[in-house]
Amino acid sequence: MATALQQRLLHLCAAGIGDPQEVADLGATDWARLLVMARRHRLGPLLHSRLVGRPVADAGAPGIPKPFAEAIAANFDKHSRRAVELQAEVSRIQRIMRENEIPVVFLRGAFLAFHIYRQPGLRPMRDLDLLVPEDQVAEASRALRTSILRRPGRPAEQPVLRIDVEFHTRLAEQSRRCDPAFDAGTWNRLISRVVAEEEIWYLAPEDQLLHLILHTLQDNPRNCHPIVLTDIAQLLEQTGINWPQFWQQALVGNWSAGCWLLLNLAKHFYPAVSFQPPEDVELPPLPPDLGAVAATLTLGEPDERLKISRQLKLQVRNGPLQFVRELLGQRSRRLADVS
Repeated sequence: MATALQQRLLHLCAAGIGDPQEVADLGATDWARLLVMARRHRLGPLLHSRLVGRPVADAGAPGIPKPFAEAIAANFDKHSRRAVELQAEVSRIQRIMRENEIPVVFLRGAFLAFHIYRQPGLRPMRDLDLLVPEDQVAEASRALRTSILRRPGRPAEQPVLRIDVEFHTRLAEQSRRCDPAFDAGTWNRLISRVVAEEEIWYLAPEDQLLHLILHTLQDNPRNCHPIVLTDIAQLLEQTGINWPQFWQQALVGNWSAGCWLLLNLAKHFYPAVSFQPPEDVELPPLPPDLGAVAATLTLGEPDERLKISRQLKLQVRNGPLQFVRELLGQRSRRLADVS
């Protein structure tokens, strides 16, 4: 079950502190627990921008313990330095793929950090996710592994900071038939931006939004990061979403209920966010306590997050044929466990 402190963390990330009295009830233990959760879920830079927003040397802020402010300020500096390395790596990868004539699309974090958030360091990334055609994934992996091209701007004598790269051939792990990665329209709508003198390709905003939501609703609870709520809010605020196109894709994959829920979870913490509902679609009622649902989904214990993620997925895939597939899938898993 979501705790009050978990919900408080999500509110702090979204709105900061309007008055020191808002956090007057928090003791030293509460601040320590908030810092542990922030570090675990890469929320330090976002908290720094909301609560402090000043250099480490002037890290004090009304109502915030100085050690907490200094810790999140240092975390922001760390991820800002890493963002410089990540930009160089994105440029290097794109050049390698271009020279090998392999089309590549950078997913999620790269687009959000470099083009949506006010500063790249506010959107930490553990790795880089790339979409490539299914028949070229082995070639892409080999080209990257064997390349001797170094990241631009790094002296030869300095060790290279490790940045993991994950190649993807799909955008929706559970539904190949409806996967946008196999839709020519997804590739035709790609947009490009320049990063370190290389033209980098990304999903169109509506495709990016759908991919963010589907990635959050996977079985793996590690995909349900609290920063996804800010990702969605920032994406809606900074780009123009083609809502008819978005909902058309969501309906094709039977994902409209899950999309509606995630959009409303983001709006719960970012009230200024606006979006259009699908036309002529009956949507299930929203949970009465959106804050608790968001906290459980993104900050709960692994078993709690997995349980609610699966519940959301059942809401998303609510057609009768998909229900049969669910039953067959559960039966096949049970048989596999027995064997």
